[in-house]
Amino acid sequence: MELHDFLKDFKVLFARALKLENVGDNSFRSIYLWTPFLSKATYGGQLVAHCTEAAYRTVDASKMNINSLQVKFVSAGKSECGEQILYTVKSLHNGRSFCTRLVTATQQERIILVAFVGFSKRERGGIEHQMCSPFCMTGASSATGRRNCSISKYIEHLETSCKQQEVESEEKDIAQVKYLNFMDLCNIQSINPWDVWLRLNVEGWNLLKSRSGIPEDRLHIIVACWLSDFILAFASLFPHGFPNSSLRFITSLDHTIHFHHPENIRVDDWFLYEVYSPWAAHSRGLNEGRMYGRDGLLWMSTSQQTVLRLSKDYYSKL
Repeated sequence: MELHDFLKDFKVLFARALKLENVGDNSFRSIYLWTPFLSKATYGGQLVAHCTEAAYRTVDASKMNINSLQVKFVSAGKSECGEQILYTVKSLHNGRSFCTRLVTATQQERIILVAFVGFSKRERGGIEHQMCSPFCMTGASSATGRRNCSISKYIEHLETSCKQQEVESEEKDIAQVKYLNFMDLCNIQSINPWDVWLRLNVEGWNLLKSRSGIPEDRLHIIVACWLSDFILAFASLFPHGFPNSSLRFITSLDHTIHFHHPENIRVDDWFLYEVYSPWAAHSRGLNEGRMYGRDGLLWMSTSQQTVLRLSKDYYSKL
């Protein structure tokens, strides 16, 4: 099985998959649910995006912006059960600088997840630092201070030399996600991240803007939430070889995002999603990630614990 077999489904993003219907009393209902390859449950990134959008609808977005989201998945969402997921938002705190929302998602009288979503006003001054980006695409120098390796030219070369694969879908509301691997998978070690460059193309982004019903500035954040789960769950497998034909089941137990510069997130331009795994054992893996803009600015940090079931005769210890 090739890498493309794992990631091909993530090249299609349905505009209606991001939509939420307002059903009153700070309650919102999904329109369309999606299950990715090798999973039996609704895609976790979709649930994360829904939680973020539902919480945003209960705050004054002109004054507050998201700073954190902690999701605990309680039971699997079922995309084919005939019932959509209901998101209920409760206001836990409304302060002058910070506010907190509790989001509960239910389906068929089951709790699917609970999430705490934090918002805050942007403040000036104080201390400031960030982890350096492995690559920078500004053309002058990388965020680490080294001369960059003409990454912009390399991407341009790939775009012109690689044939674009057509997305087979009966849906018209789609946005392609282009992904590039800058590392040789065979040489990945446990201390090294797996770097993926992404962007939504112009046609796809315009479709999302016109048909998702989400304001443009917020749509960048919502799509970033969707994509935050797209490769993170597999990070525990990278040190042991990926793709792995012994993988039988994978699901997320939780998902955390800390937003550092949500106002700068732009998913219609190239950005870097760096993911890695500091630990895996007992059929669980801890995965962490960092999402950078092409200028090296750290947009957000992610963390997730996953369950990974492999063939009974499979064993790999590094």
